[in-house]
Amino acid sequence: MRALTLDFRRDRRPHGWINGVLLVAGVAAAAYAGWSGWQLSVRHTELEAALAALSKKPETRSVARSPADAQKFALESRVLTAVAADLNTPWDPLFRALEQAPQKVALLSVEPDARKRELVLTGEAKDFKEMLDYVRYLQGQSMLAGISLQTHQINQQDRDKPVRFRITAAWALST
Repeated sequence: MRALTLDFRRDRRPHGWINGVLLVAGVAAAAYAGWSGWQLSVRHTELEAALAALSKKPETRSVARSPADAQKFALESRVLTAVAADLNTPWDPLFRALEQAPQKVALLSVEPDARKRELVLTGEAKDFKEMLDYVRYLQGQSMLAGISLQTHQINQQDRDKPVRFRITAAWALST
């Protein structure tokens, strides 16, 4: 067997200049990372302070209002509530039911009132039978109740002599 020689102290260093360059580059990268972290920490602290300032509730100052201002506010509030109720009323089912009616009747006006839950229809029919058929059709609609023929008259000035009528009904709002 051959003798093994171990040299724990080597005189020659391989690639000595590369080691120095890599050491300098590593120190520079570490310094840049530290500086960037410090900048982010400062920015984070500034943003947290701004968020804390924005999240504080503003001081509410009680303003003395005159009774006239309170009445004006109450009136405006009621008007806005009424407008919102009108805008949120489901008009489509009502108009669909009126459009599906027999075409023998011509509706001259449709006056729905969502607050009173009332509907007033004015129309013309060729004769009394068609008018009564239309009233029966409306009585068959589930969203209408209390259908009442308020007025009817024959238009003598027209050569066909149509029957003009006015119908009221209670309107059940369905969503």
